[in-house]
Amino acid sequence: MLEYIKILVISLFSSLFAPLAASSSAHFTSLNSALNFSQDENQLGFYFSIISFIFFCSAIFFVRKIYAKGFMSLKKKNAAKLNNIKGYRNMMQGIIISLIPAVLMFVPVSKEKYLCDILFDYFSGSNILISAFCSIAGGFMLFIAIWYSRNKKGKTKKSSKKSDVLRLSIYQIPAYIFPGFSHVTCAATSLTLDMVDERVIMRETLLYIAPSGFVISLFRIIRFILAGVALDPVMIAICAVGALAGNIIMLNLVSHLNIRKSFLFFSIYSIIFGLAVGIIAFV
Repeated sequence: MLEYIKILVISLFSSLFAPLAASSSAHFTSLNSALNFSQDENQLGFYFSIISFIFFCSAIFFVRKIYAKGFMSLKKKNAAKLNNIKGYRNMMQGIIISLIPAVLMFVPVSKEKYLCDILFDYFSGSNILISAFCSIAGGFMLFIAIWYSRNKKGKTKKSSKKSDVLRLSIYQIPAYIFPGFSHVTCAATSLTLDMVDERVIMRETLLYIAPSGFVISLFRIIRFILAGVALDPVMIAICAVGALAGNIIMLNLVSHLNIRKSFLFFSIYSIIFGLAVGIIAFV
């Protein structure tokens, strides 16, 4: 029973940070260390993959109407109903570009591992300093991007260009390899540097991180199942429900936040959180 409570707490609180500019993986590893849930890298990787999968599914659902219009733009009969056919077609091309991280994560690094497996090598308590360092680095990245955008003169963009999506996709790679980097932080840093209007940054972020994240998370789950990770249906259900609840709460809240202020707040929060985790690790 205690293990079920632990996974509920871990999944709920980790998922609350997934839509924010703060690392879900860093909170997952920190909570696992604090609650002493597990030291089995496969088990930890499996449940984190479920939490990630739920987040990316929630992100897809959150922007489903935009995706639907994008698919409509590809058909001549339906495209006539849209006001901005070219914009939606460019978006669909951008989504294809955003799959670059998914392709790269399938690159084998050994006979038994793919690039996407490396993340879970750092999930044990002995590697928690890596999460702390990456959380600090991610916070500084976003903080500098916000400072840069405030001091740079120029017209902001109402949507991402294909070159912006390419940069965003490249920025996503560390978040798939090192715990402590946030997908939202990496995307927001890229889009902020590209001078995308802050009012659409969250929309653009969800649009372009969800496809790759969905594919990679699903692949990871299948990999862990085939590797023989212990499957507890009740624990899996609790983890999924906790993650879904956290995402529903936070995605609805994010839609009403001042994005620039929230990014600034969570960039500073990530730095403080990373420092706190690092200090506690030495105590």
